[in-house]
Amino acid sequence: TFLYLNMTTLHDVLIIGTGLSALTAASTLKQHQPILLEARNRIGGRAHTSTITEQPVDLGCSMIHGYKEGNPLTQVLQDYSLPPAHVVTGSQPLVITSSGPLSSTSANTLFSTSATLSYSPPHPPPSSSASLASVLLPALSSPELVALARTTEIGAGVKLEELSAKWWGFGRGFGGTDGFPVGGYVSILEALVGEIEEAGGKIELEKEVVSLSDLGAGKGVQVTTRDGTIYRAKTVLSTLPLGVLQARPPSFTPSLPPTLLSAIQRTRVGVLEKAVLSYSSPWWTSPETYGQFLLLPTVSPSEQVEPTSLEQLFNQTTLNVSSFARIGKTPHPTLLVYLGADAGSFVARYPPAEVLSALHSYLSSRIPSTTTTPPPAFLPQKSTLTSWLNDPFSLGATSSPITLATSDDGEQASPLDFLVLGRSVWDGRLGFAGEHTEVDSRGSAAGAVVSGKREGERV
Repeated sequence: TFLYLNMTTLHDVLIIGTGLSALTAASTLKQHQPILLEARNRIGGRAHTSTITEQPVDLGCSMIHGYKEGNPLTQVLQDYSLPPAHVVTGSQPLVITSSGPLSSTSANTLFSTSATLSYSPPHPPPSSSASLASVLLPALSSPELVALARTTEIGAGVKLEELSAKWWGFGRGFGGTDGFPVGGYVSILEALVGEIEEAGGKIELEKEVVSLSDLGAGKGVQVTTRDGTIYRAKTVLSTLPLGVLQARPPSFTPSLPPTLLSAIQRTRVGVLEKAVLSYSSPWWTSPETYGQFLLLPTVSPSEQVEPTSLEQLFNQTTLNVSSFARIGKTPHPTLLVYLGADAGSFVARYPPAEVLSALHSYLSSRIPSTTTTPPPAFLPQKSTLTSWLNDPFSLGATSSPITLATSDDGEQASPLDFLVLGRSVWDGRLGFAGEHTEVDSRGSAAGAVVSGKREGERV
């Protein structure tokens, strides 16, 4: 083993990663011709658009939440002359219980009751040891309401039993109108990359960073990649995902501050996997009407046990299924299934082909079909399952809302942790960006963009 020395060049800025936060920061700093190091063989990080289907489907971040309510990604589309996001209108959900589909009236009543019973921390707030499950679930009078409450786990990436009731809803984030980037998030990534490279910035793929060393004032930071290449920059910005910082971080010399290490330890990383099943034609009922199927468990909450098979898992899980035959800008016969929290962790133990086959069988047994041909005959033409939990360069989806976790120093998780995670060290020569460094927009593409701009302006 030998080192490839790149010591003759002292870069102004080196950025670790090429996700939305990294590219936003690099765009802000384009006049400094930043160099970006990406461990994968593609750009984007957890923004990844699949092209296995007729139309692009995003496997990481997929929507612009709050598209008309101030999400910064709306301005990004405008700044780069990209098409306006696709906003779905008129789509209907079909709620399917253990007894079959609910009428639209019954479904609306269920949603209305669920909204009425939604939880907001009271004043004074509950105990710091109270979980969201402990304050929310006892107020729900039916298995259907419990199942709807469990859909929160999909976006959170963790169980209700792990979430802090005290801090629930603290982050403001963006909500309201949901818009899909036309062509997928890859269109945004490519626009940013084009701007960065045109200004003289450089992106190097398959460059996993294994160590960072502070050389001191005026000397910058030394960065070493797994292949032995050494870089030196006045300022380094890390956009490494929280899961990587927890489980397989590069070495830092000197060590990161104890307050930062503790915040890294006690901030949870959620699990969210996506399964994409694309067919030759829609076999499900009323594809021109239903853009969402909400499959409630067939097993009551009191009878649920630790699953030992995929079929048992699906029967105990609330599954949210999107139909691109209705919500796609260009409709195509594709179903996307969200597998969050424990469901995402469970399927990660199985080969993807086995999960996709079992999922197709389950969906075709629960979702009504209008054809006389048995749904199982309509096998997926193409399919894919994400593996964010097992991906060594993500090790999870995004940061979760505040949980009941504590670090080894006895401190319990709080919103302050997201601020600590975004504080620079080494007299500002090493900074941090990413969705996990934004208290209001954690867990979102907006958080990545906001953090990248924040750090770019700081540098």
